[in-house]
Amino acid sequence: MGRVDQEIERVLEQKAENLSLWQEFQIHILNKKIFAGKFQKEGWSGEIAFYVFYCWDCGEITYDYPHGFIHKQYLICGKCEARIDFVPYWAPLAMLWELIRFKLGV
Repeated sequence: MGRVDQEIERVLEQKAENLSLWQEFQIHILNKKIFAGKFQKEGWSGEIAFYVFYCWDCGEITYDYPHGFIHKQYLICGKCEARIDFVPYWAPLAMLWELIRFKLGV
């Protein structure tokens, strides 16, 4: 792990440890994933969004970036490696829009 990766890990650990009361409520009660920022790790071609979230399998607050295609995205718990579904709320709308554009030939 390079120096840049270590700095990203440190920042994300701080964000996970210093959640506000409102963010704690969102994570535990509403099962929301909290946006932690965009970062670029060594060897990556660009930045990607990271999220802080609660893992229901191990009971820990952790962080990760989305993996997979937009309609099947998931986050991986850094503690127990469980996969947590993470399909953005707008993904079905984007898929519907693409289908309409295809049918209309736009």
